[in-house]
This record gives sequence, C-alpha cells and structure tokens, in this order.
Amino acid sequence: MNEALQNTVNDILQGAIAQATKGAEFLQEQIPDVVQQLLAWKLAEASIKTVLGVLGIVAVVWAGKRLWRWVRNEDCGMEPMVAFLVLPLFPCIALASNFLDAVKIVVAPKVWLLEYAAGLVRNAG
Repeated sequence: MNEALQNTVNDILQGAIAQATKGAEFLQEQIPDVVQQLLAWKLAEASIKTVLGVLGIVAVVWAGKRLWRWVRNEDCGMEPMVAFLVLPLFPCIALASNFLDAVKIVVAPKVWLLEYAAGLVRNAG
C-alpha cells in the first residue's frame, strides 16, 4: 500500500511538472507578442488623450475669443471670462501632457516598459 501511495504521488508530481513546463513554454512564446500589443495600446491611448487635450485647448481658446468679444461689447466684467477660460484649461492640459508618454513609447519603448513595470510593482506593494 505504501508503494502504491508513492507511485500515485510520483505520478501527480510528474504531471504537475509537465504542466508547469508547458505553461513556461507558452509564456515564453507569448510574452513578446503581449509586450508589443501593450506598447501599441498604450501608444494609441496616449495619442488619443493628447489629441483630445489639444482639441480641448483649441476649443477653449476659440470660445474665449468669442466670449472676449461679448464681454467687451456687453461691458459686464471679467469674472465670466476668467472662470470660463481657466477652469477648462486644467483638464485639457492634463490630457495634452500624455504627449510625452506617446513620444517615450515611440523613441524609447524599453525605458517606458521599465517605468511601467516599476509603477506596477510600486502600486502592488
């Protein structure tokens, strides 16, 4: 009975080792593709945020010019102008700052990956 138990444990361990080996081989095959897809997605995400931020800045400037003409003609003071221009610029500038991420992904993808991995480790621990 003891020998049967040892054989069963041995079979289970051999199966686990074989599955772990298959898993490691699968990861080795898939990691380059996953990294490339991650870089492509993060580049697209940063580019979209940059474009939205720039469009937002352009829209605020355009609306500010129109508001400036209206304030100048109506003679109602500068408070609406300041509130309208300053408040929307902050999120637009934050979105446009993603431009640096897009440039870093294109110019130095390995550096970006290291910083991304470091951020994941920092947030996990």
